[in-house]
Parts: sequence; structure tokens; C-alpha cells
Amino acid sequence: SSELTVIVPGYRDVKATLDCFDSLIKARIPDPSGKSPFRILAVDDASPEPELRRYLSDLAAAGTIDLLVNAANLGFVGAINRALENVPEDDVVLLNADTIVPPRFVERLAAVAHSAPNIGTVTPLSNNGDIFSFPTPNDLNPMPGRKRILEIDKVADTANAGHVIDVPSGIGFCLYVTRECLAAVGGLSENFERGYLEDGDLCLRARTEGFRNVCAPSVYVGHHGSKSFQHEKRSLVLRNLEILDQRFPDYRRECRAFEIADPLQPVRIRLDRALTWTPEPSVLILGHQWSFAAVAEERARHLGEQGERAILLMRERNMVRVSAADGTSPQAVQLKFDSEAAI
Repeated sequence: SSELTVIVPGYRDVKATLDCFDSLIKARIPDPSGKSPFRILAVDDASPEPELRRYLSDLAAAGTIDLLVNAANLGFVGAINRALENVPEDDVVLLNADTIVPPRFVERLAAVAHSAPNIGTVTPLSNNGDIFSFPTPNDLNPMPGRKRILEIDKVADTANAGHVIDVPSGIGFCLYVTRECLAAVGGLSENFERGYLEDGDLCLRARTEGFRNVCAPSVYVGHHGSKSFQHEKRSLVLRNLEILDQRFPDYRRECRAFEIADPLQPVRIRLDRALTWTPEPSVLILGHQWSFAAVAEERARHLGEQGERAILLMRERNMVRVSAADGTSPQAVQLKFDSEAAI
């Protein structure tokens, strides 16, 4: 099997970045012969944070990571492309520095990537990953603590073992890319400003070369999400979307169709059911989805402010949707009453 390199550009947000590298180093469990399963290639993208620069150079001096230091800030795309030039042969994982990764995540993503010859990219589930978000898709679910991230991942590894779901494109918070795919598409496009949608562009170019983009719902990665330039995010995304639209005119329509069909719903439900939930909700709120949802959510918010934990049971026709008002699990569980056995 090919070698593996995890590429992590670092710039600001010292605490999140240190936590990320700590989890990454812990995730690297040597095989019985003592060989490391992947190497870590960090990019100090001319960071203005002395503590971060020192931390990365200390890790590199100890031989724990490999380090590239950019004399000037190249931004996410430039930093990744510079790193890719230094990884001529391996499969790679592009990883954001504001993630927390679980043990053996690289090997497990690799197993999915190599489960079929035409898979080009693999993206795991995350609390904050658009269509890959769990428990609620296309939402910023709360970032769990590290212990909970590892627990969710461990349960996902069992509950969703063997499941591989095709998706329109992957997302760069944690994107596994095979060497064959990289060889076909080259690096990230320089046409996109500052770290938005160039990951989607790479995945769409991969598709035009005959590769599939898939989700590995058996792997879960924690992700804080765009701390770097929150205020500019909307205008950047809109500008970059226009470029993507010109290149791939059907992409947005396809994404909408994917969100409506929601092929990841079964794996989210399976994971939600298998997880341990926070014990004993203090309040159960029963209601009917159409007439009562807003009232129930407002009541739950008030209870939350008083330190109570509310679970909403909302009825829709022959189904009851179970969701924790604070955004934690459960969110995706549905109880169906269309058969006698279910009642």
C-alpha cells in the first residue's frame, strides 16, 4: 500500500492548532514493527504567532513532524500546493488545523479510499462539515469535547462499518485524496480566494477524470470551523461560488438534490441510535410538527437557560422525531408507527 502524508497548514488560532497536532500525534499508532502509519507535514504559513512557530519548530526538531516554513503568507491554497510539491508519491490527507482527529483515522480513511479502484476522495463525518455534519446536516453542531469526539468516532467505526456513500464533492476540513487522483487533477486551483470551495473544485475536477467522491461515515472528526476570517466568509463564498458555477454549471443543482434525497440520513440515524445519550432529560416536550414546533423550541430554549435539558418529541403523520433541544444527540432518531410492531 502507498505511503500516507497528512498535510496541516498552520497560521493563527494557537490553542486550536496545538490541540489539533496533539490529537494527530496521538492518532499515529505504530504497527507491530514500530513503523509509523503516516507522516505529518506541517506548513508554517508565515504565522504571526510566536508560540505557534516555536511549537511547530520544536516538533520538527524532535523529528515528530516534517515542517515547511513559508517566508510570506501564501494562504490555504498556496500552503497546500507547496506541501503537495514536497509529497511526490503518497496518498494525502488535507487537514485543517482547527480539527480534533481520532486514533487510526488515516488508516481507516485509506481502507475506504482503496475499497474500490475509482475512489478519488474520502471525507469523514464531523460536527461541522456541511453535508457531512452530524447529528444535524448542513448545520454547525456544537464542537464536542475531545473525549466525546473519540466516543462518537468509536461508535461510528462499528455502527457504520463497511458503508461508503457517494457524494457530489468532499470537503477540505479533512479530505483524503489518493495519489492516482492527485496525479490526474494536480493541486488546488489558484483561482479561489482564501480557503473556500477550492476543495470542492478539486473534487469536481476529480469527477471529470472518472473518480468518485465518497463519505466514510465510519470515521468522525471534530471541527471548530472558520475562525480565520469569519466576517469576510460570506462575500468570499459567494465570489468563489460564481467561479465554481462557471466551471461546473450543474453542481449547485446537484447539491440541492443531494440535500433533499439525503443519502447520509441512514448512517446518521444508525450512529445516533448507537450512541450513549446524556442521561435523563429533565423535560420531555411533546408536540405536533406543524402547529407546535416554534412554541416547543421556544419553551426548550427557556428551559435550557434555566439549566434544564429538554428532549423534543415532534409528531409528523405516522412518525415521531426525537431531538435534544441543545443540539447534542439524539437528533436523527425517528420512531415510525406504520406497523403494529412499532407501537
